[in-house]
Amino acid sequence: PCFSPDGKRIAYCTSEGGTGDIAVAKANGNNPRILTGGTPNTDMQPYWSAKGDRILYMSTRLGDSDVYAVDESGDNDINLTNAPKDSWDMDGSLSPNGKQVVFASWRSGSLEVYVMDAEGHNIVDLTRSKDTQDRHPRWSPNGKSLVFERTGSDGQTRLWLMDADGSDPRPVFEDA
Repeated sequence: PCFSPDGKRIAYCTSEGGTGDIAVAKANGNNPRILTGGTPNTDMQPYWSAKGDRILYMSTRLGDSDVYAVDESGDNDINLTNAPKDSWDMDGSLSPNGKQVVFASWRSGSLEVYVMDAEGHNIVDLTRSKDTQDRHPRWSPNGKSLVFERTGSDGQTRLWLMDADGSDPRPVFEDA
């Protein structure tokens, strides 16, 4: 679950419709609405846009997982990543200016952090590391940096930062 940027609404996963769906309610729990119901799928990992008008989420409605976006009203529910078979796209997050989406994916054969434009085009692998698993990317408030989790070959998961274009990847803590 996550709060909207203004703190007045919560986006969350629900199974009330028989499948996993994304729903929105007021922060006090009133007026719950299912946004993604009606398909036999599992929708999860909701994440609000900075403006609070769109929600990105992961869905398995096509078999593997893809990153989708839906308007807060429930309209314009679209697949942004159209993942190749067996690639599993997840952890989508819109940039603060709404122009780019960062997400994690197995599409290269290892778990990497990718970025694309908000319409789902021009996908670029930012981390390009076959020896690590990189996931849970999130934008800095100014959109200039990304924070993500990296699990190394030693099995340890550490917090990393990089510039929004993928340059200058570095551990947050010196002992990493």
